[in-house]
Amino acid sequence: MTNPYGHPAHPGQPGPGQGHPGAGQGHPGGGQGYPSAGHGYVAAGQGYPAAGPGVGYPGPGYGAPAHHGGPRRPNPATAILAALLGLVVAGLAGYLPVWVFVEFGLDRQGGGALAALGLYLGATVLLLFGSLLTFFRVVVGAVLLIVGAVLGVAAVLLEPVLLDTAYELYFELVLEWDRVDGLSRIGTLAFAPVVLLLAVLPPTFRYLRHRAPAPTAYGPPPAWR
Repeated sequence: MTNPYGHPAHPGQPGPGQGHPGAGQGHPGGGQGYPSAGHGYVAAGQGYPAAGPGVGYPGPGYGAPAHHGGPRRPNPATAILAALLGLVVAGLAGYLPVWVFVEFGLDRQGGGALAALGLYLGATVLLLFGSLLTFFRVVVGAVLLIVGAVLGVAAVLLEPVLLDTAYELYFELVLEWDRVDGLSRIGTLAFAPVVLLLAVLPPTFRYLRHRAPAPTAYGPPPAWR
């Protein structure tokens, strides 16, 4: 076995012909035993890497700036316009059931009239809730806007059928601009398709489905106040 100083270890006393080491033996001389310069211990400038750009502990928490990359936020224009117009159409479509209820009452209406009023009322409720949910960035809001817009258009187009009235007479009455109920029908028929178009566009659903990325574990320290 070799001891740490470079000579074989001999247990016990030296044998015959051997004695205590003389000159040049025993304690290591030049070049033996202890490592000389350049061997073993690291000289200056060698071994541990010098500090410099890009060298050291990696990660944004130790000096390097944190990168907050991720998908960009989609454009909210179509979703906001759909929600705003949805509120407008909800008010236009909801005027007719309220007007009929106040002016004539519901007990004197036939089944066809009640069905037409139910379509207007259903479109109003769906558009109202769809607009509110869209403002809160809920995907179901766009779906309710689509269904409500379709129901609003259907209410205007199916009303003469449900009332057993000719289309010519029906639209002749609707186009009388001095009638508020006619204006509500025209507004519903004009703006409901726009709500439908804006709600079905892909940017609307991209905006509603987008969520901000979670913050990274390491980043710049918070600013002390």
